[in-house]
Amino acid sequence: MNEQRSLSTRHKISVINNVVPVTMSIYD
Repeated sequence: MNEQRSLSTRHKISVINNVVPVTMSIYD
């Protein structure tokens, strides 16, 4: 159960790390 949550959090972080640079480049 705890592992599942950790995996989900890691996935969210991965998505955020992919989205943020794109967003920054759009607003730059």
